[in-house]
Amino acid sequence: PAAPAAPAAPAVPRPTSGSLGAAAPSTPTAATRLAPAPFADPNVVRSDLDTIAAQHPQMMGVLRRRFEQTQRLKELWAQGNLAGISGLLTMPQDQAVLCDLARSLMLKDLASDLNLDACSAFLPLLKELLVTSKYEDFVATALEFTELLLMDFGGLISETREICSKIPERQLDPAREQRFSKCNTCFNNFKEIHQLILAGQGQTYRNCGKLTSSLKAFLQRSERLAA
Repeated sequence: PAAPAAPAAPAVPRPTSGSLGAAAPSTPTAATRLAPAPFADPNVVRSDLDTIAAQHPQMMGVLRRRFEQTQRLKELWAQGNLAGISGLLTMPQDQAVLCDLARSLMLKDLASDLNLDACSAFLPLLKELLVTSKYEDFVATALEFTELLLMDFGGLISETREICSKIPERQLDPAREQRFSKCNTCFNNFKEIHQLILAGQGQTYRNCGKLTSSLKAFLQRSERLAA
């Protein structure tokens, strides 16, 4: 007799489209996780910004001036006339712009593009910042940039003062006399900055021993040569 047939396997019902949806895992797939978030409605963003601006008018005024002064500085740089900063950065709130500019010049290694006119314009602003600023990071930036100016122009200032001091004043041509005057102005500003550092309080001043020593050596050498 023939062997009895094996019992048929129980039929597995095919999932319907509805059951597939129900069985979908709740954890998002990689594609879902990488999908960009929808952009915020620009009208809502504008409304939020307007609300914030209305609630903080003083801060908005500070930021607006900072932006405008930065644009003017860019124009001076494009003209090769950074010496004009002395007539531009005249308010205490401009110290942030001054520090932004100094940091940018140091970061991009552009200080070598400065000339004696720019040096003589920067130093009084840096000195004023050291006297008035209550922000340690501003003070640190001013000291760092002062050190850079000293490295780039200290030798020129000492040499010019030495040479011109040995020439009778009536024999100085206008160009050399003007250069001598700028170098004397820079020398005096470096001297006052050195005094401010010696009298300064706080860790920032205590950490600038190298600048203090360099200024002292520069001042002693310049005074000896110009004597």
